[in-house]
Amino acid sequence: MKRDELLDFVRAALAAGESRVRIAEAFQQAGWDEGEVRAALDSFAEVDFAIPVPRPLARPSARESFLYLLLFSAFYMVAIAMGRILYQLIDLALPDPQANRYMVQGIEEGLRWGASMLIVFLPVYLLIDRKIEGLKRIDPTHGRSGVRRWLTSLTLYVAALTLLSDAGYLLYALLNGELALRVLLKGLVIGGIAAFALMRFLGEMRADEATKHKGEPGQ
Repeated sequence: MKRDELLDFVRAALAAGESRVRIAEAFQQAGWDEGEVRAALDSFAEVDFAIPVPRPLARPSARESFLYLLLFSAFYMVAIAMGRILYQLIDLALPDPQANRYMVQGIEEGLRWGASMLIVFLPVYLLIDRKIEGLKRIDPTHGRSGVRRWLTSLTLYVAALTLLSDAGYLLYALLNGELALRVLLKGLVIGGIAAFALMRFLGEMRADEATKHKGEPGQ
């Protein structure tokens, strides 16, 4: 059964008066994936009407795609720049005894690069984020953009993988007897940035889901 056939079945079942719970149970018994079933049921609004009412499709425009791509790209650059700056500050505060003159110059260059990227991309991120929030207040469906959902999921994946890898690196350094203060601080920098991204976008995704179902019967 293709997606269109799945939607037709759900539409017919809802029109016949079947509850969403019974429809989901029927699909589950037939071996359907839970995600596909939930997506099919969510395609129809829970409103009191004689026939099932489809939800509006989220079709991102070229403008939306541009805004979200720029927003997430700016966020990545801000995160990288912040990590670079904090890394260099740690190296300045806790210098490596074996560091030579060229390594010191590298620290200064890293600070200049991080500061330059932060000055450019942080205002871009804040401005685009504010603009998108304004568009979402005007049109709630703007937050259901497919491009945004994919980029959010990708960011959550990268943040979670970074956080887990950072924890593994710190554990390795500890077991290897190399967990100096500078290594610990650098690990906390990476872990803190990844944790912030995880909480930021996971909270946003949950807020969108809550908004999506707000005001519907039984919610």
